Amino acid sequence: MALFECNSGGGGGGLDSTPLWSNPDTSASMSTLDALLNDVMENYDYISVQYKGRTADDDDTTVAAIVSLPNLKRSGTNARFALSATVNSTPYIRQWRYLDSTHVRFAGAVNASSGATANSYCIPVAVYGKK
Repeated sequence: MALFECNSGGGGGGLDSTPLWSNPDTSASMSTLDALLNDVMENYDYISVQYKGRTADDDDTTVAAIVSLPNLKRSGTNARFALSATVNSTPYIRQWRYLDSTHVRFAGAVNASSGATANSYCIPVAVYGKK
């Protein structure tokens, strides 16, 4: 099982204005979540996952992890992609993976140093398609 880091970026131009999926409650801690997208990924060149560092960040500050659709599909359902954030000098990570053309799964988050569960960090906000 491979672990890939996504390229971080501002999620700039080219993002579809309507998210393929959005988290109904980004202030809540979350463990594993299967996200059903409202369009097929094949309609896009890139998939962008926007997320915030922790539930306590209420200013909607997000970063974007962008991965190309060919990389998602080539990696298959066993590949894990990483959302990562450093909060107060502590690194956190949440893995996500491609299940099929309309589903992604977000795993529970962990403290990257200790491996302890940390589900109030790396909270997915939305999934966007980018052409």
